[in-house]
Amino acid sequence: MKIKSLQFKSYLLDKGYTLSDIAAKAGVSRNTVSSIVHGKSCSFATVGKLAKALDVSLTDIAEE
Repeated sequence: MKIKSLQFKSYLLDKGYTLSDIAAKAGVSRNTVSSIVHGKSCSFATVGKLAKALDVSLTDIAEE
């Protein structure tokens, strides 16, 4: 599963989070978040953790 990178980055900026911040809140590594932002696929569970950490819906950041 991939994320909508621009939308994800927009949420990070709105909340004032760095990649390290969101990684810590989501319980994943910073390298994982960086890879995802740069177009790598990840598991459904990881996208769910990121969405929860951003307090947004999974569909707000997941590509269809």
